[in-house]
Amino acid sequence: MSIKYYASFLLQEASDDDYKHCSGIVEVDRPVFHPFDNKEIERMLAEGLDVDEDEVQILHWDRLH
Repeated sequence: MSIKYYASFLLQEASDDDYKHCSGIVEVDRPVFHPFDNKEIERMLAEGLDVDEDEVQILHWDRLH
């Protein structure tokens, strides 16, 4: 069962000094037994966007009901 979250984050590609603000709905397909911490969220977003983890900075993350 997937769970939907609202995400707001900054994305900075390694070759660029500017940040891009991104937001939207993220679907997580794995069971969640504990709240995500920011590093875990940034890791998941980076994997999905095919960028390095340090290029993502989470601003807001909230589960949708």
